[in-house]
Formats: sequence, C-alpha cells, structure tokens
Amino acid sequence: LKPDYAEAYYKRGRIYAEDDEYHKAIDDFGMTIKFDPENSNAHGYRADLYRDIGEYDEAVAGYNMEMELRPGAPEVYYNRGNTYAARGEYNNAIEDFSKAIKLIPTFTDAYFGRAMVYLRMDKLESAIQDFDKISELK
Repeated sequence: LKPDYAEAYYKRGRIYAEDDEYHKAIDDFGMTIKFDPENSNAHGYRADLYRDIGEYDEAVAGYNMEMELRPGAPEVYYNRGNTYAARGEYNNAIEDFSKAIKLIPTFTDAYFGRAMVYLRMDKLESAIQDFDKISELK
C-alpha cells in the first residue's frame, strides 16, 4: 500500500477484521491512525479488536481516544463498559452503561450489559429492574 494512504489501511483493516486476522487488522488501524489521527472509526475498531483479544488496557485507551473525537457517542460508552466488565471493573462498567442509557434511553444492549454486571455483583434487584426494562422496550 502507498505508505501514507490512510483510507486504504482502514479498508484493509476492516477486511482483516472480518477475516478474524486481528493482529493484521490492529496493525492496519494503527497505520490509519498514524496518517489520520482523527479517524474515530479506526480508533473504535482497533479498540474493539484489542478487547476481543483480551488486551483491555489498550482497548480502554482506544475508546478514550474515540470519546475525545466523538464526545457523547453512546456506543463508545457501551463498548468501554463491556471492556471494563470483562476486566472486572464493575463500577466503571455500570457507570459507562448508565451513561449510554442516559444518552439513548431505549438502548437495550446497554441495559443488558448493566444487568449482567449487577448479577456479577450480586445486586439482584438492580439486575431484575434492568431485565424488566428490556422486556418493556422490546
């Protein structure tokens, strides 16, 4: 690829990601970011892949950067919340899921994520409330 063509790296990264070649995709998203540091999608996709391979610190850093570029994007709070949950930071996860829900009150995936964290914390009543809300919204 042409060394400074960010869009080509981005598109190839998407193909690698679809083909489960996560490390190649991460590298291409990194090149995209190098040449287009404000490409929020590249930050987000790379963070998703880091989360999927268990590199949670890198994932959180990526979501933080995506948040700087897209303040108030509920899906970024949701994705970071899932990362926090995966690494056992339940209070941070609940905070992010709650922010996503505040931005989109019908965001059932965020309610589900938060409910699952409440279950892990043995906060059964809170989990039940979120599951009830999901039923109400579906």
